[in-house]
Amino acid sequence: SGAKGAAEPSFVTPVFALDGHTSNIEVETVTDLDNSWAYFNYALINDETGEAFDFGREVSYYHGYDSDGSWSEGGRTDTATIPSVPAGRYYLRIEPEMEVRAQPMQYSIQLKRDVPAFYYFFIAMALLLVPPFIIHARAMKFEYDRWQESDYAVETSSSDSDNDSSDD
Repeated sequence: SGAKGAAEPSFVTPVFALDGHTSNIEVETVTDLDNSWAYFNYALINDETGEAFDFGREVSYYHGYDSDGSWSEGGRTDTATIPSVPAGRYYLRIEPEMEVRAQPMQYSIQLKRDVPAFYYFFIAMALLLVPPFIIHARAMKFEYDRWQESDYAVETSSSDSDNDSSDD
């Protein structure tokens, strides 16, 4: 579901259904900010139980030119994720705040349910790389120990003067 509005003091969406199992909700805010900032107070409220997920997000976008050339900071879009939202009927309360001197802002809000969390992928990849590193370290230690027992061992201490170095 989505909501659109101008910079009003407050905006409440119509009630919408979130079906399925408990999962995350991604809230994407897209604005037309230009050299300004806006802060959005959000509340995702369960219409049946009154349970609320309150959070706030700032969106800011500035750009210009200086002696080094053009520059920009921030962005016009922001994304927030609310974890573990149970199924039910909800509405979203949005309270935008922005600079008094700023131009009126247009914004849109989009909710997405059950969005994959890519950080799980990176955690799994890191965990999958641990065994090869351990195996490699053990193999290198084995080779080092094997060479230490050979006739061609690498000297590790320069204070050892008991070595016979006779050439025949």
